[in-house]
Amino acid sequence: MKTNNTFQQLSSALLLCGSSFAISANPAEKITELETLILSAQQQNLDVTREQMTVRMANLFLDWANWDESNQAINIKFYEDHPVYKHSAASHAAELAGFERQSVETILDNSISELSQVINGTIIRQAVPLIDFEKVSISAGEFRLDNQDSIFLSSYTWKPSDELTNPYFGDLHSDYISPSFITDEQGNTQQWRINNFQNDADERIGQVFINHNALPQWIIDKYPNIEDTNRLFSKYLLDHPGAKELYTSFFNTYIPLLKDKRSTALGYMMFNEPSFFTEAGVWNTGGVSDAAMEKFRTWLASTHTSISSLNNLWGSNYGSFDEINIALPMDSQLKGSAIWFDWMRFNQIRVTNWFAFLDSEIKKHDSDAKTHIKLMPWLWNESARSHGLDFESLLELTDIIGFDANSEYLSHRTNTPWYQNDYSFDWQSATLSFDFFSSVQPNQVLWDSENHFFNKGSFQLKNVSPDYVRAIYWLGATHGLDGVSTWMWGRNTDGSIIENRGYNSEYITGVTHQPLGFHELTRTIMDINAHHQDIVKLQKQNKAIRLFYSETSAITQDDYMDSIRDAHRSVFFEGVALGFATQKIIEKQINDWGFIIIKDTQQVTTSELAALKNYVDNGGTILIDANSLKKDQYGQAHAVNLLPSGDNVIQYNTLDELRNSAISLAKTKNILPKLSIIETTNNANKKIAWRIIESGDSYTLSLVNTAKTTINIDIESVTEGKSVKLLNLMTGQIIDDNIDLAVRETMLLKATLVEEPGPITPPAEPAEPAEPAEPAEPAEPAEPAEPAEPAEPAEQINVSGGASLWLLILCLLGLSRLNSNRD
Repeated sequence: MKTNNTFQQLSSALLLCGSSFAISANPAEKITELETLILSAQQQNLDVTREQMTVRMANLFLDWANWDESNQAINIKFYEDHPVYKHSAASHAAELAGFERQSVETILDNSISELSQVINGTIIRQAVPLIDFEKVSISAGEFRLDNQDSIFLSSYTWKPSDELTNPYFGDLHSDYISPSFITDEQGNTQQWRINNFQNDADERIGQVFINHNALPQWIIDKYPNIEDTNRLFSKYLLDHPGAKELYTSFFNTYIPLLKDKRSTALGYMMFNEPSFFTEAGVWNTGGVSDAAMEKFRTWLASTHTSISSLNNLWGSNYGSFDEINIALPMDSQLKGSAIWFDWMRFNQIRVTNWFAFLDSEIKKHDSDAKTHIKLMPWLWNESARSHGLDFESLLELTDIIGFDANSEYLSHRTNTPWYQNDYSFDWQSATLSFDFFSSVQPNQVLWDSENHFFNKGSFQLKNVSPDYVRAIYWLGATHGLDGVSTWMWGRNTDGSIIENRGYNSEYITGVTHQPLGFHELTRTIMDINAHHQDIVKLQKQNKAIRLFYSETSAITQDDYMDSIRDAHRSVFFEGVALGFATQKIIEKQINDWGFIIIKDTQQVTTSELAALKNYVDNGGTILIDANSLKKDQYGQAHAVNLLPSGDNVIQYNTLDELRNSAISLAKTKNILPKLSIIETTNNANKKIAWRIIESGDSYTLSLVNTAKTTINIDIESVTEGKSVKLLNLMTGQIIDDNIDLAVRETMLLKATLVEEPGPITPPAEPAEPAEPAEPAEPAEPAEPAEPAEPAEPAEQINVSGGASLWLLILCLLGLSRLNSNRD
């Protein structure tokens, strides 16, 4: 169809002109240029949500840069808190505004280039949904928009709500309640607080933050020994009778006020970053109440058949269970002993019981309540179990999988992070814990209410690498992550820095002080949402290979989680979704996986052993090393007849043997992907994290390069006679099946299997010439055809008149600037 729209013609002409040379422009001019392209794209009904976000972010940062330029003295104080930047705080403060402006130019240049290619058809993208937080809900283990489309939810801790930032950067509505709000023993509270909650008609989804860090004076006066002032994030002794009295009264007053409010739709966060260490010399450790010790004695009496049996295991000489009294925090030298196991296991049970109490009290007043706990995954990833958290039991208790995950590619605290020799970033801390969490609760949302991928105490960079940002958020999403509140939003609406934690350097190294990283984070979330149907399929696919996890071995062994991480790494890069098996998972869930890997799980209870034996006796397969399943929780040898045995118990010795046996067994059980990825540079030490799902007659493939160098890969079909045709789903471009994947590069591909061309058949021998046929009678001449209508001329860019003049002026101006720059 022809068009006489001069604006559209001019825009197209400018694209042609702009492809020949670069026009030097300041950020404001580049914003105008991008806005012009946005209008042109909209006239072609192309989605421009990404570019509209870029314009909004560019304008924000230009304003913020002005604030930073005028307030260097304030910014210096934040840099002085940084472990590295403090040595040149004034220089960093002086350079910040210029860095922000230059970064804005970069994101504008990139967006102009990309949208130009979208307009001319070189790039074809999926549309991005704009998330209205008033229309977000949780259904069937997913965040949904308008109760229909599945989405990835993203916002920022402490982000203010305003019209400029809400459309693109999140808009959670959360409430905060604290037991300190209760003013007396009768459960009274300030009327203005009641009024605030009663009058809250906000429809945005949010969560309720329940504080444990502030006690009202009346409970301290009534129970002077209730306080536990040494611990972070909680200031009372869990088992003290006053604790239940306080929280019963507190919830009785406040949960009815919150019930049915949208701030509860994302759940009641029952605790912020809990840990209850009772080991001497470690972080956040302490003792327990007399009531807890009395419960411990009762638990011991029910666990051991007699006091003499306990004495035999402990090497003690108690006359009765009533005499037992242990020193806390416990000496770490006792790890591996019977007394260590008994106390640390009891510590987990008492903590789980406390959370069960909180959960039941909330649901007593709000029967539809969803609860979660902001668990710190590093406490599960590392080998210490003196923190009192049985993650599996806590995840079973709650309705949303809550946590605050972290990652990094550099550490301010250690010069030797585990990943530094082989990988370009810490990909495993997130994927390992997400694989475990989603194995325990496969049908729940994974909600990271304080995400530390971008910024944390030991990882604070003023210019976080954009490719790392994309890689870790993408990898997290494909391994189950459904939503994040990224740590943290450091600006007030006027550009000034939030100061509710004093001059904390995390504020000035967060997203609101670095346009490149922030822009890439936002673009990554947009791309996840543009392809969220595929992301969900990758998340929800069957975890065909399982790693056995034993809480018993985790408590008793110094380096148990090191072995778990080694096993996880050994099979992670084979394209098969990984999960975990525990006694509870084996007993409660359908055992529809291929096999279980057991690595260095030396001590298990008889119940754990029975679950594994029953699994094998019913046809299940395990790969097991020589160290595992030998002893019980107290170091006593298991009877041989209790051990799983038979042809389905396959032994291995080294990690290489584990990997090779796992691949061979997966092939036998037909759980290997239908495609193979061959790392041509080093296929024996793989670094490409990939997952694949079948989508009709094709496959969707996610790739992330975790290596420190570019990796060349071949993507091949395992089916003989088939080759692979690849489509880059991010760009709509057909690509070759041999790919150079840059450091931390991420790709989402559609792979279609096609028949390989067969061998060329040689030409046949020429046939003998046939006898000439008799000439046919001449046909009657046909009527002459009517002359055809002249075809419409192809649409051309009309650069005549005013449009031509403006194009000429702009092109000459650009060439003049280019030549000037060259001179």
